[in-house]
Amino acid sequence: RRHTRLQGDWSSDVCSSDLIRSGEVTISSESNHEITILRPYDAIGEISCFSGIPSTANAIAKTDVTTYFIERQDFLDAIADTPAIALNLLKMLGMRLASTTQSLSFTANILHATLANDSNE
Repeated sequence: RRHTRLQGDWSSDVCSSDLIRSGEVTISSESNHEITILRPYDAIGEISCFSGIPSTANAIAKTDVTTYFIERQDFLDAIADTPAIALNLLKMLGMRLASTTQSLSFTANILHATLANDSNE
């Protein structure tokens, strides 16, 4: 099925997560800047599950996608019952944060260089 979760969405499944079983999902910013592509065994919506806030990015299927849907309470219960799940999620979130930090640093360097060139002209 085609899967879409929009930034700021407060739909009935805002506090749910999906684990991608098959397919690819593009994660993008509100301005449609592609942030990353998620593949099987990646999670969508885990930030909402942890925080209870709306989606922080857009998730739009690139291909037909099959997911495992996880209600927020089931998600939190699974973490409480199996701490290894929490450790794996922390690892995944840490990797995403590192990637985002690297991307922002790269973007900041380009912006700084562009502004420096503009001021020299």
